[in-house]
Amino acid sequence: TGVALVPGSAFGLEGYLRLSFATSMENLEKAAERIASI
Repeated sequence: TGVALVPGSAFGLEGYLRLSFATSMENLEKAAERIASI
């Protein structure tokens, strides 16, 4: 999908998430909807 979600602890920031993307705005919106539904 071109979207990756990594726990912040991998970068020394416990309690945060790092979102990396290389995709269309449509795919980003779908990913945000899926994350919000959790």
